[in-house]
Amino acid sequence: MSDDATEPTDARQMHDDDDPYVLQGPQPHAFWAESVAERILDRNPDDPIVIKGGISPSGVPHLGNMNEIVRGYFVAEALRKRGREVRQVFTADDRDPLRKLPRKLADLDGNIVELGDVNAGALGRNLGKPYTEIPDPFGCCDSYGEHFSNLIERSARLLGIPVEMVSNTELYESGEFEDATRYVLEHREKAREVLGHYQDKVDEEYVPFNPICDECGKITETVTAVNTDEGTVEYRCTDMEAGDQTIEGCGHEGTATFREGKLPWRFEWPAQWEVLGVDHEPFGKDHAEGSWPSGSDVARNVFEIEPPVPMAYEWFTLDGEAFSSSSGHVVMVQDVLEMIEPEVLRYFFTKDPSKARDFSVEHFDHLVDDFDAFERTYYGEDDRDDSDADEKAAEIASAAYPPTIRPTLAARFDADGAPILDPEDKSVPVTDDRRAQLDELADDEFSGRVRLPYTFAAVLGMTDDPDLRESIARREGHVPDDAPEWVTEFALSRVERAREWARRTGNEFDYELKRAEMPDVDVDADTEAALDELADFVADHDDPDEIQGEIYETAKRHDIDIGDFFSVGYRLFFDDEQGPKLGPFLAKLDREFVLTRLRREG
Repeated sequence: MSDDATEPTDARQMHDDDDPYVLQGPQPHAFWAESVAERILDRNPDDPIVIKGGISPSGVPHLGNMNEIVRGYFVAEALRKRGREVRQVFTADDRDPLRKLPRKLADLDGNIVELGDVNAGALGRNLGKPYTEIPDPFGCCDSYGEHFSNLIERSARLLGIPVEMVSNTELYESGEFEDATRYVLEHREKAREVLGHYQDKVDEEYVPFNPICDECGKITETVTAVNTDEGTVEYRCTDMEAGDQTIEGCGHEGTATFREGKLPWRFEWPAQWEVLGVDHEPFGKDHAEGSWPSGSDVARNVFEIEPPVPMAYEWFTLDGEAFSSSSGHVVMVQDVLEMIEPEVLRYFFTKDPSKARDFSVEHFDHLVDDFDAFERTYYGEDDRDDSDADEKAAEIASAAYPPTIRPTLAARFDADGAPILDPEDKSVPVTDDRRAQLDELADDEFSGRVRLPYTFAAVLGMTDDPDLRESIARREGHVPDDAPEWVTEFALSRVERAREWARRTGNEFDYELKRAEMPDVDVDADTEAALDELADFVADHDDPDEIQGEIYETAKRHDIDIGDFFSVGYRLFFDDEQGPKLGPFLAKLDREFVLTRLRREG
């Protein structure tokens, strides 16, 4: 979304129905999306119900930018469950001007690059111009704005979310914004009065329209005359303030039609609601405190329409720090899906949007474990004590799991319900004619799915032999001997993701486990006896901390240097002098292999 950098001067009381913090206080449903759906239906909207998100294409479209798409998806699915038709749209506010150069960009495959790695001049020479009038610095799309929109659309498609991308530029050029623009300019005195409560420098000469200069192509903010009958404005191309820099105008004086410019953001956002018939829009807390109060006011008192049902969400952090496109502290959907399944990522967005959270790549094992527990709760596979917390968890899973898993099932089962082994697409948007079939699959055949524990999958990823991986998984009881082929393939598909997680984070699983052949390790009699004792202990214990403690105690009993004893362990398993914390690691390995290796039997 765009936003004008100004402070409210005399903000006034918001309409009761426009409070964006709809998820605070008691809710009618345990799953937040169900509660929001009820609030939308209370307004008796016509079909299709329109759910919108939006963004200004100013930098790398990272995972944080997916909030509105994925949150909107869960609300859309809650409405579809009630038999309603839903249209989910996402506006690219691509007629906004480029105000500064981004430090990072991303190609269409999601690879993040430095500005110097592309044709930076395509951007640098075009400050102040609309994104759709700026050449794509990668040279693959018609404009920088289109490149950015394609990235967003690809991210949504990877998650199996059917989002209709809408270009603001196309809305202006096609004339769909023309009536809204004319209305605002016909009522510009009222527009000034309302805007004056939220933005400084709104004087009697202020005109809520920004023409595109037909001489230099930049957007200007200086309108000198308005002719609503002709649908034109007169303008002078003046300087634009962009943060701590000034983008110089060329001084040209000309005429622009209502299709050759744009409304300022605080009017453009409500105009989108009117033109697209928006019924619901989620947005970040920054907009809840910023442009939403003015947008809802403009909607009611300038356009004289009811704004959509709002929902403010808290931004989440990335490994404890705010997302930052400029510094490159971002992660894209493509990257995440190389480490976790798409349903796990969708599950992250089922969590209460009103609470701040951290998206920790480093601790993906915790997120995956949470998802696995969520899935088991849905299938009634966890022992519960019927506490209120467990009842709420069951209610949330009952509502949230079906939309979380449907795109995965649509990719893994064909139209006849037959399993597809290793599908090219891991998520597919769900059509109305398949929804009932997929829900039946979820409750029937898919209930027999197998999820390898994520860290166990990371351990299997320490060997490249797929047959050995499967053999170990079966030997450890994770994959039944009679499992259908699709169940085995599905279970083992987690291994490569966990392996990629270990590689990217450089954690304790980022080592090559020497399984095929025991490294040549020369040890003395005392060390041999110590290793045998440790093996006997591990045979009867599986607690990571207990095994770690026993390594120390065994070394002490045999008067072996602690560091030397650990080095022997690392050489036995990795043929290396160092490795992960040994006790917890051995607890995660299959026990037969650990005992065989500690006893130097192969």
